[in-house]
Amino acid sequence: MEYIIGFIVLVGIIALFLFRPTHYRVDRSITINKPISEVFPLALDLHKRDVWSPWLCMDDKAKVIFQGDGSEIGDSYSWEGEFVGSGQMTITEIHENQSVIHDLEFLKPFKSKATVGLDFKPTNDNSALEVTWWMEGKIPNAMKSMMAVWIGMDFERGLSMLKEWLETGTVLSKSTDEGQVDCPEMLYVGLAKSCAFEEISQSMQSAMSQMCERTTSKSITSVAPPLCIYKKYDMKLRQCDYEVCFPVASLPKKFADGASWIVGKIPAHKALKITHQGAYQNLGNAWSMGFNRLRALKLKQIKSIPPYEIYLSDPETTSSEAIKTELFWPLRG
Repeated sequence: MEYIIGFIVLVGIIALFLFRPTHYRVDRSITINKPISEVFPLALDLHKRDVWSPWLCMDDKAKVIFQGDGSEIGDSYSWEGEFVGSGQMTITEIHENQSVIHDLEFLKPFKSKATVGLDFKPTNDNSALEVTWWMEGKIPNAMKSMMAVWIGMDFERGLSMLKEWLETGTVLSKSTDEGQVDCPEMLYVGLAKSCAFEEISQSMQSAMSQMCERTTSKSITSVAPPLCIYKKYDMKLRQCDYEVCFPVASLPKKFADGASWIVGKIPAHKALKITHQGAYQNLGNAWSMGFNRLRALKLKQIKSIPPYEIYLSDPETTSSEAIKTELFWPLRG
């Protein structure tokens, strides 16, 4: 009996630790090559927030309602959508050319409150500035670590779009949910790589060049656009293992340098498909939409077939706004 009581007490202590509210703060920064006089009024305006919001771009059918002109204390906007839930953000403080602070309230899929701010730090000559986006509040201790990871990545996507918009006048990113599709069997040859998230663009460009050189030297012909299979991605450590692959009609029997090649097959399967049109730097928006759909629709992935993306455009001959990429999450059933 004493053991049972001791076990119950231990479980209670663990639960208390995991679910007790604890303070968190998440922040990310980016340098924007524009003067504060141009950046501050546009970043402040809630009516412009949909241009660079990392959440609204996941749900273009979400309903957004504004109160006020969007740039004064007390102005707010509320949102409601199938995939972004519902909530409201209100401007509470404005420090001209320095910072703006909001009260943020989530209503769905769960209730929560937080304080969110944008801080602006111009360079000495005012030709550029560092913008820091931050959020703080309280959350159950068990959720703190992943909260920091996911919100941090959302902030990075949002700040990247804010920078692109302010520096170029547009954001080259459009994600479309294509629903569930049937994917045929695919044979491929490829190269395995590993890198940090921050290095993925440079790493993949190098891997693609290697693949082109090797397949040409081995007289291997690709029968479909190239793809990347994401074998493993660690959100906390910001590392990923991936394979750059070329689809082939049949698998080669042997390579002289076989140890450095990947030869494999993706079996026929059903998958959630998201199409992205725009610059590769904004592909994170499509990935975020896909993960959002998996959670919201409670779709079950096939663990033996990792997510992958197919590159339909040649970036050397296609303008950034016309680049198309297809993303797939293989599903069970």
